[in-house]
Amino acid sequence: MTAGQLPVRKMQPPRHIDCAGLTFATDNVAAAYADALLVATPTSHLIDDRKPAKLVDATRAAGEMERENSTRCQYTNAIEDMH
Repeated sequence: MTAGQLPVRKMQPPRHIDCAGLTFATDNVAAAYADALLVATPTSHLIDDRKPAKLVDATRAAGEMERENSTRCQYTNAIEDMH
């Protein structure tokens, strides 16, 4: 993925910070996760105020993000319980 193709380039700078925080908090730097964050971004936080037409369905992307976060929370809780 080249710099011109990065989903974050389609977002306004304050949303960059939000997405960076989410990416590092979940330790997920996959391109699919970046696309899901772009889909979840309100149009008011996009550079051109419209969502790209070729992205995946927002419902599916949001579901994937919720499942990933749930799994990570369970993993974190299991580690905390061990200590």
